[in-house]
Amino acid sequence: MGPKIGIKSFIAGTTLDELEMNIVRLNKQNIAVTVDNLGEFVYSESEAYNATYHIIKVIERINEQNLNAHISLKLTQIGLDINSEICKQNLMRILAKANEAHIFL
Repeated sequence: MGPKIGIKSFIAGTTLDELEMNIVRLNKQNIAVTVDNLGEFVYSESEAYNATYHIIKVIERINEQNLNAHISLKLTQIGLDINSEICKQNLMRILAKANEAHIFL
């Protein structure tokens, strides 16, 4: 049986500061990080906008601190199940920020 890995190994934090601290810790061990903002399904346009806002804030922090990290993105989180146009608009905002910061999605 392989080593036991607890959930703390996968949850980097609930704030940007906690996320940054854990990415830095892993980067010091030469480990690149995939950031996944939990909460796949949203049920309103405001929730989709809020998820988009938080993803953009993570991209900005990764860029500002020159962290070795990229983003995992779920289209349902940014509005796909609500309205494809909302999803497209949110995706374009995220892609623009990621492109500007040279961060892989």
